[in-house]
Amino acid sequence: MGIAITCFEKVLELTSAPSSNDFANAGLARRQNGQPKLAKNHFECAIVNNPANLDAAKNLVLCMLDANESNQAIIFLEKLNEQHDDSELRQLEFKTQLHYRSPLSAVETLDSYFRYHSPNQTEVELLLQGLKLIPTLVTTATTDVCKAHNDMIRMMPSKFDNLNSLADIITVTKGIQTLQTQVFFGSEADLGCSKHFSVFNATKAIPKYCFSCFKVQVDFASINDLFAVTQNLIQRKFLTQYIQKAMIELRYNTGSRYKIFAYSRTEETARQICEAYKSLMIPGITNIEIKRGCSEFSEVYPNYKLLPSEAGSMRFPAKWTTTEKKYYPKPFSSIKGLSRQTRVTLSDILIYKNWLAFRHKYESIQTPGLTEREISSLKIFGQNFITLNDEKP
Repeated sequence: MGIAITCFEKVLELTSAPSSNDFANAGLARRQNGQPKLAKNHFECAIVNNPANLDAAKNLVLCMLDANESNQAIIFLEKLNEQHDDSELRQLEFKTQLHYRSPLSAVETLDSYFRYHSPNQTEVELLLQGLKLIPTLVTTATTDVCKAHNDMIRMMPSKFDNLNSLADIITVTKGIQTLQTQVFFGSEADLGCSKHFSVFNATKAIPKYCFSCFKVQVDFASINDLFAVTQNLIQRKFLTQYIQKAMIELRYNTGSRYKIFAYSRTEETARQICEAYKSLMIPGITNIEIKRGCSEFSEVYPNYKLLPSEAGSMRFPAKWTTTEKKYYPKPFSSIKGLSRQTRVTLSDILIYKNWLAFRHKYESIQTPGLTEREISSLKIFGQNFITLNDEKP
């Protein structure tokens, strides 16, 4: 092995422009010789030389694990899987999450990729393996849970044409839960909302990026309408170039409870999206309108909600420039991801369960004297929610 290391290192030394494979070969020799940190340096060079060298990327992950850098390995794998459609990478991340974090973390991560990639048989089997290892599922129902997911993951969304058709799945997924309430479709991208809100809360300055954030809000009369339209749009791959999400509204004083949002970076594009939704001519849609940014911003600055084409619309104030540069040394730019598959995922089903629980709870507490804030309280997602979440619709 020492001779191999010497040979590969000599190639790097004597070659004026070593290739990605040259660095990778030296990395393999170092790793096999029990030198993960030196091997890691070579694999990093291999990836810089050729970002598409996934074999080098996988070996870099193994070097990180050899060097007890599991957190860095998982973060690196997450970025890789956002950029590449590679089953071996997804499997490696699942196994790493399973070993170094938890079965639930591994299952949630792998299942989330199924929104954008068609899983193969090995990935399905890994997911079922992970489900069996989740502590809360070690019951007599575990086999049924796994069988239900195994069948579900191969179903076309048209099989779920109404909420009542989810009853059997909901019964056998008893014990599996998520706190998520939003189903994303269309394109995937990180809009940086968490950071933008943290900047706003700390400074009361609206980030510049948010002045060019437009969303088309589509309101629905009932949760059944929201579900049916969401499933239909996912299956039709409607406007897949835009980020879209279907959700139940938990905030108070925000109008409709059942919504779809579609995002764009210009008012003109938002108007095009708006017309596309209007052209659907769906009876369950009660209202379609264009909004700018988040309502929390316009609560402090009322003119912010006005569109740029409207008189009095708020522009980014020059006095916020210093704050902007402090928190955003480089202008923020969202990274567009992949378009989701039409396949139904486990996370979809669990979110639909939450929708049903919300509907049941929301409708049952329509009593005089109960405020909007109380209705939207997270108490809905307390112990009663857990019980409701496992009831048939």
